[in-house]
Amino acid sequence: MSESDVPAVDGLPVVGNAVGMVRDPWGFTERAAAQGDVVRMRMLRREPYLVTHPDAVRRILLTDSERYRKADVLSESLAGIADTAVIAAEGDRWRRIRSALEPAFDARTVSNLAEGVVAETERHVDGWADGQRIDAGREARALTGSLLGAALFDDGYDALSAATDGLVAAMADRFEMPALFVPDWVPTRTNRRFDAAADRFERAVDRAMADQRAEGNDPRPTDESRSAGLDVLETLVTAAEEGRLSDREVKDQLFTLLFAGHGPAATGLEFAWFSLATTPAAADELAREVDELEDEPSLAAPGPDSYVASVVDETLRLYPPVFELWREPTEDVTLRGYEVPAGTELMLPTYTIHRDERWWDEPETFRPERWAEGDVPARECAYVPFGAGPRTCIGRRLATLQLRLAVATIARRYRFELAPGQSPDPDLGLSTTLSPSDPIELVVRERSD
Repeated sequence: MSESDVPAVDGLPVVGNAVGMVRDPWGFTERAAAQGDVVRMRMLRREPYLVTHPDAVRRILLTDSERYRKADVLSESLAGIADTAVIAAEGDRWRRIRSALEPAFDARTVSNLAEGVVAETERHVDGWADGQRIDAGREARALTGSLLGAALFDDGYDALSAATDGLVAAMADRFEMPALFVPDWVPTRTNRRFDAAADRFERAVDRAMADQRAEGNDPRPTDESRSAGLDVLETLVTAAEEGRLSDREVKDQLFTLLFAGHGPAATGLEFAWFSLATTPAAADELAREVDELEDEPSLAAPGPDSYVASVVDETLRLYPPVFELWREPTEDVTLRGYEVPAGTELMLPTYTIHRDERWWDEPETFRPERWAEGDVPARECAYVPFGAGPRTCIGRRLATLQLRLAVATIARRYRFELAPGQSPDPDLGLSTTLSPSDPIELVVRERSD
């Protein structure tokens, strides 16, 4: 079948499907996916293909990954602040940057963080009181921010974090529809705000790098003596001093780690608390499991087969922080029998794939036990919260560790209830990560059982 045979989603003149996406992004994507495994859309100046079949996603991300690159929509959104970010870099540059970052995220380094994650989580929730009403998103961001700082930065995190917060807020506006499809050089209010925030972040990073260079680089800790995470600022500045990275690349990776390492974990934790508040049976089972732990939760307990892990996996299925992935083929390819020309932007909607009733029983229901029961799709890429293949999120181990341990640690002391007036079915918005349109408010209850 040729390109012209690919089903096209009906749209309006000029704007195409942009209005439908803005008004109801999740409903629009679901309806578009119902027209076929590969469909053509039109969003103002862009004409992406929506790809929703796991077998096609597997080809793009795994088996034929060398024939695809990150789509320009991502690099354009990062333009002006992280042009060389590892999440958007390609070819030799991507391999060089990824190699410089990997020591901070290898399995041994991440496993050494377990004790610190538990301690920091305990410290954070010590300030909670029985019956307290909390903004779940705000609390999750505060906790995951402190976890990230403790894991990846010896010092200097607070100043960088403050500058990042402003930039992420401005970036969130830039990712919303229709701003996502407006070129960054157009002097809109959104783009001007982004540029100002980018300048503030740039100055903060310059100061942090100068301070690191002034202190000098002490000998690097060995794997045997390392008891905490690797200081990423030191690691990146050292790479620059050795000529493996440019200063520009160091700045871009710092932003990427602060942005990608904080937002998705906070989103996952917020929705885990919400899901437990709305599913008492799951909260009961979680409480039973964590009460059986002899000591503080560790990397081994809760492990990948635990109910804690199932709660996290199910949360990331229903509420994947990265709700869509973008790729484009570097040569003409065939997907699900359709010819796709080189350079075509491909949108892989994680959120929609994770809720597709063809692959998931009761796809809209929070049911952690499905993971222990093996009631999950055999198709490998029906579940891709961190992507897949060579470009899998470099921080997936750290994010998974933090989520499991934070959920387990808090479950030993507290349960959550929906606050009065809080909807059990919140509207979800499009931003840099999946997020509720309005704050999710919960009531904290000390466990008495």
